[in-house]
Amino acid sequence: MYEFESRVRYSEAIHNGFMNPISIANYFQDCSTFHSGSIGKDISYYREIKHAWFLNSWQIDIRRFPECGERIFIRTWAYGFKSFFGYRNFVLLDEQKEVCACANAIWFFADTATGQPARVPEEEAASYGSEEKFPMEYCPRKIILPSSMEPLNPYTVSCHDIDTNGHMNNARYLELAYGLSEELQTTETIWRVRAEYKKAAKKGDILYPYLKKETPEQTGASTHEYYISLTDKDEPCASVVFYTK
Repeated sequence: MYEFESRVRYSEAIHNGFMNPISIANYFQDCSTFHSGSIGKDISYYREIKHAWFLNSWQIDIRRFPECGERIFIRTWAYGFKSFFGYRNFVLLDEQKEVCACANAIWFFADTATGQPARVPEEEAASYGSEEKFPMEYCPRKIILPSSMEPLNPYTVSCHDIDTNGHMNNARYLELAYGLSEELQTTETIWRVRAEYKKAAKKGDILYPYLKKETPEQTGASTHEYYISLTDKDEPCASVVFYTK
């Protein structure tokens, strides 16, 4: 298990003074990177062995949004490995160590020279260890998109979006999707975010967003669901869902 402490920065708060789901996603992503570095597996290590971990999907459940200036603790651990997949939990805790948000993330190990998935070596899995799975509701890895989604303005991937792997950063997909709906940006009731990554977008690629909001009458659930598809021409790059009360 790995943990680091922080405070909610003013730059991470939105109009109401609380964090938004993108800030939480960034904290979780940073925590996994810090965890790897703490066991000697930083960015330079994976570059040297020409392998890397790529995010396949994640689910973030939000119990409450911490507010600006609040002391927080971010924690992560691996809970299993199978074939070329690795499974990781995250929690964001407040000063009383109460859970504000939790997450499940599924990663895959890949050969960066070929771009193909690679079986996780035993020594790689052993270096991270494996702890108990966090008690939360686990959604399916794959996201089923609704039909008849509304096309929105294309987005060109810029240098600002790119991570150290030369791909669009995982959280930038969420940020792009979040910004497509004014309702999402102004609501204070987001309680779950899911994302599935299918193809890595690169600098200069044009993403074509599609959006559809489904109401409780349509879903049979008690929540509104905002489905966003980000495609490269006809091929999907990422699917994102925001759930609001």
